[in-house]
Amino acid sequence: MRICTKCGCMLNDGVSQCPRCGNVRGMSSSQPVQQCQSCGAMIPYNPQARQYFCPNCGNPITGATRYNNNTPTNKRSSVSVIVLIIVLVGVFAVIMNGIESKDSDKPDDTKTSTQTDTPKSTSAPKPTKAPTPTNTPAPTPTPDPIVGHKTSFKDLKIGDIGRVGKEYVGLQYVKSMSYLPTAFGKETVPADHEVIIGFFDIYNNTGKELVFNRSSISCYADGIQVTEVENFLLSYVDGVTGETITTFDHSFQLLTALDFEVPKGWKELKFFFKSECVWTVTSEEVSTKEFKVSPMFPLNKDLSYTKEDEIIYQGNYTIQFKGAKHHRADNYTKDNYLVFKFKLTNTGTSALETRLMGYNMRAYKDNYYIDTASFLTNEKIDGYTNIYDVDHIEPGMSANIYFAFDCAKETGNYYLIYDDGYISDHYCGYVYVEVKK
Repeated sequence: MRICTKCGCMLNDGVSQCPRCGNVRGMSSSQPVQQCQSCGAMIPYNPQARQYFCPNCGNPITGATRYNNNTPTNKRSSVSVIVLIIVLVGVFAVIMNGIESKDSDKPDDTKTSTQTDTPKSTSAPKPTKAPTPTNTPAPTPTPDPIVGHKTSFKDLKIGDIGRVGKEYVGLQYVKSMSYLPTAFGKETVPADHEVIIGFFDIYNNTGKELVFNRSSISCYADGIQVTEVENFLLSYVDGVTGETITTFDHSFQLLTALDFEVPKGWKELKFFFKSECVWTVTSEEVSTKEFKVSPMFPLNKDLSYTKEDEIIYQGNYTIQFKGAKHHRADNYTKDNYLVFKFKLTNTGTSALETRLMGYNMRAYKDNYYIDTASFLTNEKIDGYTNIYDVDHIEPGMSANIYFAFDCAKETGNYYLIYDDGYISDHYCGYVYVEVKK
């Protein structure tokens, strides 16, 4: 078999002229050949020709693999070589991944002299272990400013404070009496019974007004519930009123003396506040001596005294403070009152209704609730009229009025919350003054 040196045509031995191109210059049997990619036949390679046609299948040949005549033409052997290369590349990648995984698990500290290097594994990399969580202690909660870290309040004693939400209650003192004192005399009980008075100190830290109801505190003597003395008058023990339903302001306190009629001979009392706070009192801890106030909570310390003639509110009318004093009523009660005097000026364009202003006025002494404004006294005091006797103020006009609070004649720091609302609250300002006895 000979090959035309011009067009690469395959010629039989003895042919002197190429039947395809007519070349007569020479034939070569050592011409390089290439393989048809369609049928695998070996075709002469001619670098001068731009395209080849397989004489076996007629497929155009471009870019086919070039071989010399002594190059093996076994198609399967070339495929095997390619497969072998791919396998070797895969094994190399597995080995490198195993080395990287092992290095990542390796501790940072250096080996000691007694340790020996172990050969690196060529197996598939093991999954990286998740780091073991450390037992980091939870942050310590901020202690309550009054009860600290205490969260259970069912083992309280006299002098202890319990908490329900932002409402704090302390049991200051427990007293035993043979009768119940009221503002109009004594209320007696059967001879085989006695009156137990619990003095409770309640602090409002809710950020709003708080309504206290005496029904929220109950009492049990030796496991049997006992109730208050049957009486239609408020108790008044050692200067403390037995409040029933009372509204008082945020950051202030309410001191109340709650009475319970108890059979004599009892051993143990339990006081409950909203089922969350429980005080246990034995008969040996109960006193018969007079109660003296001992505040259990912090007082308002950032207050400055209000000056006379100072305007504490300016809106549709102005409120000008004109002073405060103790006053004894000139009527049949002869009660003592704390009186706050004001000048109200109507700066609006319509009549200012004033008759209901006193219902939400509240006064405090040394942080403790005193009372709401009283309507029992209607006398003139230094030319000022009780707010309940002033119906309205015309536009551009003024009135001199006062608010009177039933209060013992004592020296102290007094605080008035000026709230002229009736059904709804309407806070206007406050007055803070020292009034001497």
